Amino acid sequence: MFVMLYLDIFKWLMLRNEVYWTGLHVVPILLLANLLLGIYYNFSVWYKVTDRTEWGAYISLIGAGITIIFNLIFIPKYSYTAAAWVTLAAYSVMTLLSYFIGQRYYAIPYPTSKMILYIVTAIGCWLISDFLTSISLFSHVGLRYSVHTAIFVAYLLMAYQLEKSSIIKYFFR
Repeated sequence: MFVMLYLDIFKWLMLRNEVYWTGLHVVPILLLANLLLGIYYNFSVWYKVTDRTEWGAYISLIGAGITIIFNLIFIPKYSYTAAAWVTLAAYSVMTLLSYFIGQRYYAIPYPTSKMILYIVTAIGCWLISDFLTSISLFSHVGLRYSVHTAIFVAYLLMAYQLEKSSIIKYFFR
């Protein structure tokens, strides 16, 4: 979330060569894709525990199929932007498959509502930030960073409200 909101600062710190800046628009897409890949890894524990590892291969093959087919279709027209979106699509499908098949064979009570809320809210924050950045009023750097900071703090406050009891238990055992 922080990286998405302050991407233009990171470009100055990490990408001094301006030639790379044109590709920064795919960073939020790839951040979300890799978040989903991490969730997929957590969801995939079921097929290891139940000795159904062939499901890992099936799900991976489906993800690879999506990646190969849609990259072949869309990269010629949309370049690396398509590859980022295809990666997000493939990891989304793999995550969903692992979750739903896993619930059938080895049900784990994941807090899916909360997970979805975090992801949807983060996407909403990014879209709001992206929209506001496109408005000429927000071309002033100080105003833009103030708004991004307010969005980030609001997200953290939401997370704190959702996790307050867990945080208190952790720090005050």
